[in-house]
Amino acid sequence: MAAKWEHGVPVKTHLAVSGVYSLQQPIFGDVVYRLLLAGDASIDIDAGKAAERQSMTIVIQQPLDGGCEVAWPSGVKWQEGRAPFVDSRPAAITVATFTRIDDSDLLFGRVGF
Repeated sequence: MAAKWEHGVPVKTHLAVSGVYSLQQPIFGDVVYRLLLAGDASIDIDAGKAAERQSMTIVIQQPLDGGCEVAWPSGVKWQEGRAPFVDSRPAAITVATFTRIDDSDLLFGRVGF
């Protein structure tokens, strides 16, 4: 008999994303957001909860005709040292992971797996 998963990381899909788009850190643990773009978007991430590690993965998918630009939140400490490029080709997918270790303003980010 196959193992049955009863718990996992929640995935929240948001359709027709454009404009300023706010995402909430989980109270603790991890969350995944899947954003299906409909236009240019600016992502905002809330401050999270004190004394907890929070991790967020954002999967950004371009529409079939592509061309949507994405602005990352300010104040992110990127692994590469600067905000990464979001692929705007038709139906392209960009994956970013963010981690905050407490309620500080320091948010770590990286693109890729």
